[in-house]
Amino acid sequence: MIRLSLSLLTIIFVLSFNNSSSAQIIFSNLTENPALLSVKNTELEERNYISSQRLVILAADTQKVCIQRPDLGFFDTLYYASSNVPVDIDFSIDLNCVTISAHANAPVSSVALPFAFVTSDGNILSYTIYVDIVKPLVLPFFDDFAYNSKIPDPARWVDKNVFINQTMAVDPPSIGVATFDGLNSNGTPYGGGFNRADYLTSNYIDLSGITANDSVYLSYFLQAKGNTYNHQQRDSIELEFKNDKGEWKSVASYKGISPNNPSDYIPPFQQYNIVVDKSFYHRGFQFRFVNYNYRLGVYSTWHLDYVKMVVNQKPSLNLMDIAFIKPPNKFLKTYSAIPYKQLSGHENEELANTTEIELYNHFLETAEDLVDPRLNIKEITTGTQIYEGALVNLVSQLNPAVGINRFSNAFDAGQIADAIASVPAGQLPLIFRTTYTFDQDQETPLLEENNKAFSDTEVGYTMAYDDGTAELNIAAEANNSTKSQIAVKFHLNEGDSLRAIQFHFPRLFDDVSKQLFNIKIWVGDLNKEEADYTYQLQKPIYADGIFDTLQGFTTYPLTDDLYDSIPKPLYIPAGDYYVGWQQFTVSSAGQFIPVGFDRNYKGGEAITYYKSTGDWKPLSELSTSPLLKGVPMIRAKFQNSLLTSATKDLDKVQSLSFYPNPSNGTIWLDKKLELPVNSTYKIYDAMGNKVQSGRMESQLNISNLQGNLYYIQVMKADGQLFGTSKIMVIR
Repeated sequence: MIRLSLSLLTIIFVLSFNNSSSAQIIFSNLTENPALLSVKNTELEERNYISSQRLVILAADTQKVCIQRPDLGFFDTLYYASSNVPVDIDFSIDLNCVTISAHANAPVSSVALPFAFVTSDGNILSYTIYVDIVKPLVLPFFDDFAYNSKIPDPARWVDKNVFINQTMAVDPPSIGVATFDGLNSNGTPYGGGFNRADYLTSNYIDLSGITANDSVYLSYFLQAKGNTYNHQQRDSIELEFKNDKGEWKSVASYKGISPNNPSDYIPPFQQYNIVVDKSFYHRGFQFRFVNYNYRLGVYSTWHLDYVKMVVNQKPSLNLMDIAFIKPPNKFLKTYSAIPYKQLSGHENEELANTTEIELYNHFLETAEDLVDPRLNIKEITTGTQIYEGALVNLVSQLNPAVGINRFSNAFDAGQIADAIASVPAGQLPLIFRTTYTFDQDQETPLLEENNKAFSDTEVGYTMAYDDGTAELNIAAEANNSTKSQIAVKFHLNEGDSLRAIQFHFPRLFDDVSKQLFNIKIWVGDLNKEEADYTYQLQKPIYADGIFDTLQGFTTYPLTDDLYDSIPKPLYIPAGDYYVGWQQFTVSSAGQFIPVGFDRNYKGGEAITYYKSTGDWKPLSELSTSPLLKGVPMIRAKFQNSLLTSATKDLDKVQSLSFYPNPSNGTIWLDKKLELPVNSTYKIYDAMGNKVQSGRMESQLNISNLQGNLYYIQVMKADGQLFGTSKIMVIR
């Protein structure tokens, strides 16, 4: 049985309050703006790890920061830990709170205020408040999230726990949406229990100059669920305004999907218009959207787009805009990434022969001509121009009808094959960027950001189908008699050595980190009795050290059966091969290891196979459910120069033990082992690139390494290999 579920990636905070009617209360060390959290929705079980706090404040404004650590006890002393007196702000300390006031004439600037506090058990901890003095925005305000970032634009928004993306919504009004789910900004589920999850808060907006005769309108588009799954009616989103006392007031709320709808129902985007009450016309106005759900992962999603606040204009009647709503298709026909060796000499087979364009015409009538719509393909690593030409030529496409327009035009890939082949391969991976652009003379200037869309295709060492974003996840099951398997089909034009397999493991609320699975590779025929390679009893390792590991991949190098630390590539001849996994751990709770599932890949269900007790079957034969249309996020890594030395005299090579493992800083060699005199070490990443080396000591500082899997080799003074190990670095 296949289990299809869903996910993405977080940390949990403890907030405590000291209320004041005259000052805005800030709670320490939230990566999101802590002023957003009201008293009624704070949960005492959340944990706040204090080291620093960034505070946004207006000139002539006052805010209060209160610090409390239940695990450390009450503070005996909180004091300013510097002799430097700040110029543009004043502050005072009252027990565990700091009240900060910016001068009325304070310029836009940033000030660091270092503090220290002593706990009841004598610990002295440092705590820095970084104060950003800002200027409030003025209307009009607009954001359609049509920019290349995973987080909201900090010039327009003060927090970052929603996920900016171009793939999780269905038919948005503009390319790019803000997705609200059950994961915080670090990609970890907030935790079970229905409550507040993601929120998005505007920067300060100055409405003090708006007269009583003027009207301010806020409009926005919302969609429940989109390309994700498991949306309930209780999963709501709320709009709140902040008054001149710093209090948040609810002004609108929207329920989730009714249970009367079928499970595959996806509601369209709906536009809403709100008149801002005149009681909110003040200098420090803010608005925010707050999502309520069970906080378990990428479930119960809402997608926000096209947020606009204007004066004396009903936004729904003034959408003079044409927008791209989808990135360009990749310039490869089948893959999202391909090894250089598989493309070189095979450009005509691998390059896409169509351009796919999706536009939304927001005018109230058929728009006038699109001006100079262009298609540009450029290799951005070397700066090599590949192609520049017209994107559309047909009159009907130059004058799009009201609403959504979809075009698919033939493209002669042969005209760019020679240009691609001429790009020097010495700087792999190469990144080919496909860009669509157009102008439109009648558009509102504020709305021009969505007139450009691009997508990147990697040509280097990786073979992949997915676009890097998991809308759902897929899992194989296991019981006492059967351990299910899932495999994905790939094809090589030229024989090559497979070095590693990559998986995207989305985080869910259920902990499966101790479960085991087997990695399997089949060459040529999937129905053979045994896989050609099996890497047994592996654990899922979550690649969530930096932001884009929100949708990151974990690399499992192919290694020697006897000496697990030594890479051992698998040669695969030209033809088909299959990469997959087998669930090993039996779970009485019915929770198994999830792998990301990209719903945007067309036809993936025909190249994804499942086996339980019978024969292998493609997903397309197992179910007609639209939820099974897509591809698991598994990637194959090839590289000609991966380190393969140190394979001689394996019987003399020792398996070394370092601790702690995993580590985030310093590691120690097992004391039972005596190092050779004048020994040295080298550390390699999973693809064989040397990342650190030096004289071998009993301890090594690896704090500069990013979170990933690494191989350590220790050499004797004569250069002979003494021992190997592998270490997992976490961040």
